[in-house]
Amino acid sequence: MVLSVGFRSSALNDEDRREKSKWGIPYRCTYIQDLRWPLSALSNIALLHQASILLAGMLREAFRTCRIRAVLFTMSSFVAYHRLFALCRQAGVAVITYEAEYPVLENWDRVLTGGYFDGRTYLRWTLPHADGLVGISRFWAAKAKALNLPFMLVPSSLPEELSYFTKPPTEHRSQTPGQFHLVTLGRWVPRERPLTLLRAVKRAYEMGVPIRYTAIGNVGQSPSEYRAMRYFRNDGLLRQLVSIAGSVDEASKLELLKSADVFVLLRSDSVETAALFPTRLPEYLVHGHPVIVSEAGDLACYLEHGSSAWVVGAHDDVDEVATALATLFKSPDLACRIGLGGFAKALETFSIESNGRKISEFIYKITRGCRTEDG
Repeated sequence: MVLSVGFRSSALNDEDRREKSKWGIPYRCTYIQDLRWPLSALSNIALLHQASILLAGMLREAFRTCRIRAVLFTMSSFVAYHRLFALCRQAGVAVITYEAEYPVLENWDRVLTGGYFDGRTYLRWTLPHADGLVGISRFWAAKAKALNLPFMLVPSSLPEELSYFTKPPTEHRSQTPGQFHLVTLGRWVPRERPLTLLRAVKRAYEMGVPIRYTAIGNVGQSPSEYRAMRYFRNDGLLRQLVSIAGSVDEASKLELLKSADVFVLLRSDSVETAALFPTRLPEYLVHGHPVIVSEAGDLACYLEHGSSAWVVGAHDDVDEVATALATLFKSPDLACRIGLGGFAKALETFSIESNGRKISEFIYKITRGCRTEDG
């Protein structure tokens, strides 16, 4: 039996709190308080230490009651996981880590609450003790090679609740006549290029696109979103064109995503972008509407411009994004073709079943003492 272990912020709705399997692997999780600036790093570290104690208890119970061959750790935390690695070693259980983000100095929330230092210490002192590394992007292949760790590339998977999307997306399109609806998931933090997107929305409107933009997520709750929020609040036109839905339940989120005509996912070329792979990209693609995506990191590696996505440069070119919005609005056949291509790519590349098989084969080789090549 293989066990997945992780911790999540307590700022989640009831739907998110349900313990699920990850790639078909039983999942043990504990929740910690969601701390933001100006709360101290010491408080955050104390909560991570508490999470470590709780997770250690779960692990000991699992070792006592089940025959565990390997443990897959998700997220990166020295405070939460270092003692757990030692616990696995004592039990003779293989340790595999799933890396999704790289701690960099671009996110001041993580710096001020200690997350940056906790993550960096994990990479330096804890990660080298792993038996294998699963990376969400190609960035992690170099890290695994430097540590002489077996590596498997596994990008984001479709959320399990979206598995019912198996019919052609034209059967569940829900566009509003006379309106071009843009929808995004997530906050307006700098890596999302919110100022570029907001300016592109204005520009597209000035080009004759009847655009409306709905932002789903806890937008405006972080100090790093200050510039984007100030720009939005000080612009009378944007206040008419943009709606902030906030954190919504799963059913409401799916209805908003279905109502979209287009999604946008912008990134700049940076270490942070190279190391991650947004979970929302497969979620956008499976709804069968075109996605405008930056050619940065691994974002466009799985997609073809004009076929499964509309790819823009990794620079803050407002005109390029606005032109993409206008083109997709004025060319519904093109938009539909791109949406269908993205839908097919989502099922082919990002299904939890196919990624689960890759993970299972990788873990099997590690527990048998074999080394595997990059997946």
